[in-house]
Amino acid sequence: MINIRSITYNLPKNYYNFDSILEKINTNLQLWDRQPYFIRTKRVSLPIIDSKISVDILKDIEKKCNDCGIRWFVVPIDPWNKKSKFKPFKFAYKVLKEIDQAFVNIICIKNQKIDFDIINESINLIKLTSKISNNGKDNFRLGLSSNISPNCPFFPFAMSSGVFSFSIALELTQEINEIIQSNKKMGLTDLRAKILEEIVPQIQEIDKFACEFAVESGLEFAGFDFSLAPIIEDNGSVFTILNHLGINDFGKMGTMFATAYLTDILKYFASIFKHVGFLGVMYSLLEDQKLCSINNERGVTLEELTKLSTMCDVELIWFL
Repeated sequence: MINIRSITYNLPKNYYNFDSILEKINTNLQLWDRQPYFIRTKRVSLPIIDSKISVDILKDIEKKCNDCGIRWFVVPIDPWNKKSKFKPFKFAYKVLKEIDQAFVNIICIKNQKIDFDIINESINLIKLTSKISNNGKDNFRLGLSSNISPNCPFFPFAMSSGVFSFSIALELTQEINEIIQSNKKMGLTDLRAKILEEIVPQIQEIDKFACEFAVESGLEFAGFDFSLAPIIEDNGSVFTILNHLGINDFGKMGTMFATAYLTDILKYFASIFKHVGFLGVMYSLLEDQKLCSINNERGVTLEELTKLSTMCDVELIWFL
């Protein structure tokens, strides 16, 4: 059975009245709790911040999120208004340093434009963030986003559109691994049909519940993110899927084709269900145990990862 990686609640613009917002979130969560689906994390995404606010407001949100079982929240920051007195990078560092459950998304590239001052400030923020803890782990909570659409459920690249809604990230990696393992003798065309036959009805059920729960709780259902992301469990590696497809050397012959093959399946899901966020194969070096082992043996290069990113919509590389 497909699990739900995350339900992310995208807050409205008037999110300062957080108590009434939590009531609606709790109503929605109670409806989900009646279903058999395992939900790995519950999260909150704020609208873009482009002017000065108190970090105390965010600390209050953290406390209230803890009270209702919400694990993380993301603070998207727009640094593009140079005339503002708001100091976005100092604010971002303060959030990362003082609020353990907060992620930060710097809107680094906007409207397909690049500002090299913002790029340089972002690089400096990465360096400063790496020194908050002894092992640099806090950079896991920092993202520099490029032309990302609102309501993506994957952190740290999330930001609310300002309309109160929820987004769902599905866990497809284990299910696809198991389907391929059980049908090793099938050709790629028949295997694709089998994957769709097994998974589409499961998504239909989740979609049905999501739409019903949106009405009952008074929230909008923004859509699904169908990306293949790793899970630190059996059959949770994306690279294992490549192995089942006959690819044993990451980045070498056939890797790009297999990535395109899987991306095509994900795009089919997006063509028949409401889609939001990313839509790609996630090669994440710190979350995929197989890839981590290959990287430790110097079996992964940035060139290979960059090349593969042309065939899928997202490439996650965490800089520590």
